[in-house]
Amino acid sequence: MPTSIPLQPTITEAGLAAVFNDQNTGVEFVLSHIAFGTAQYTPDGSETALRVEKVRVPIAGGGRISPTQIQIYAVAMAAAGNPFFVGEVGFFGDNGATLLAVYSSTGTPGLFLSDTVATSVSYGLGLAALPANSVSVTIDPSASAALLIMGNHVAAADPHPQYVEKVNGVAFYDPTLTFNLGAEIIGDDLLVYQSIQANNIGHAPSSSPTWWVPLYNYGDTPVAGLTNANITLSSTQAARAHLTFSGALTAAINIVFPNWVKDWTVVNNTTGAFSLTCKTAAGTGVVIPQNGSPTKIRGDGTNIAQLAENVAAATAGQHAVQFAQVAAIAGTARNLAALLLVQGPSATWTADELLIKTALGGLAYTFSNVSLPVSLGASGIGGIVGTAPAANGFGAIYAATGPGVPLKGFVTDATAAKAPEVYGGTLPAGYTASQLIGIAPISATATQFAPFAQMDRHVDWTGTNIVTGSVGIGGPSLSTSTGIPFNARFAGGFNQVGSSAASTISQVITPSTIPNAGGQNNTTTLGTNGSEALPWHCAIVTPQGIYRQTTNTAGTPSFTVSTNQYDF
Repeated sequence: MPTSIPLQPTITEAGLAAVFNDQNTGVEFVLSHIAFGTAQYTPDGSETALRVEKVRVPIAGGGRISPTQIQIYAVAMAAAGNPFFVGEVGFFGDNGATLLAVYSSTGTPGLFLSDTVATSVSYGLGLAALPANSVSVTIDPSASAALLIMGNHVAAADPHPQYVEKVNGVAFYDPTLTFNLGAEIIGDDLLVYQSIQANNIGHAPSSSPTWWVPLYNYGDTPVAGLTNANITLSSTQAARAHLTFSGALTAAINIVFPNWVKDWTVVNNTTGAFSLTCKTAAGTGVVIPQNGSPTKIRGDGTNIAQLAENVAAATAGQHAVQFAQVAAIAGTARNLAALLLVQGPSATWTADELLIKTALGGLAYTFSNVSLPVSLGASGIGGIVGTAPAANGFGAIYAATGPGVPLKGFVTDATAAKAPEVYGGTLPAGYTASQLIGIAPISATATQFAPFAQMDRHVDWTGTNIVTGSVGIGGPSLSTSTGIPFNARFAGGFNQVGSSAASTISQVITPSTIPNAGGQNNTTTLGTNGSEALPWHCAIVTPQGIYRQTTNTAGTPSFTVSTNQYDF
């Protein structure tokens, strides 16, 4: 196809007169010929012919492409032995009798006519100075068929009926057409879609989510009247990025989204104590809080998920904060308690509020009105996780949670080693956060707890003797016992002394070898076979250990230290 050269020619006085004369008689002025010459000048409209005309040819093709624009084609060749650069072009009507318009300039010529090869030329003429629709084109019937076709093609209102029609540059869905992969159109619901398959024909975008996906769609999709039935969103409903759900729920329901890779913001304005879950037909989903606030969700083509978003460090009270900026201390609890009056296989830990973390310094979860039963007769969450506690030992009680799973408790052994604040073993499936909430005594039967009472992190229990003997040890000297749990930070009980003869006797209990630093001093004067017991309480600096120093002035002494309480 020849390159079309846009021209704004000078309308001649003779041409203007001919156009108005034809209009007065009810006809159009008809262009019929193009002439080429060598002169170069600035036309003034008085021209009636080219100054140095070399070649004149009939128009081979073209037509009106707007009320004030004509497209014309021609084939020209210079006379033998006289090729030339074109300096002036004339457009003639009335079968070549009248020069309607002329184009020339003093610049470098842009067209060369050979005397050996025919040159195809195409001009787009702007005729804004003439009345609209006043000029038409007549075509030489002996011209090249190809040029005739090109002219008709350019002038046609819809030269490609096999392609989707565009209005103001926008393509609309047509059920009779085949759309390629990636085609973008306005759908039958007037929303914007992209084809995600090749050979896409007859699939209406509003109801064919496996053929079309939405693009840039404005506004909100309200989904009202929800009660107890699941809802499958149409493509039209899911095409918008913002959806609002409302209604009085009488049962938990699912909102089923197409399997698209797309982000949505959804608002749950429903009432009723039931959940609303956004999911795909066969995939997993997200429970949307029933609080009227927006929730961002994402489809990955299989599931619907709510992804954690990165936020900048907060610098004002209204900013979203990073978790590292939140003062959340592992193990924080309000009114943490447990009570077991008689030996048994299970106990329940309660709290007004409890904070749980994925790790020290990690993600924190807060729960209120906590009640966590834990059984030594079960395995897994709610029972034993990891190593079972030993008889006459201690069990570590943990609270655990994770995304989409309920808060539960479990027990593991704390007899042989200190239990960490966050569980160090493998949590049950789905659980990612845990917190130590209790160190419970185990009875002589490994599947039963010994009686105990816990308030916050203090535990009272029936206890055991951790020291018995009749030999003075001087000291201070370390005494250790499994009766003090590895997790104990403080311990207490009774400090008893006795002698077979009247004497002055003492037993001092301290947390370390520092003289008189903490602990309790039981120094007394006894008669024959007398004894005395006083309560003691001190910090546990060495795991499971206390330091003792004893003296006795007469007879055979007896020294006993028992424990019946600890803080972990």
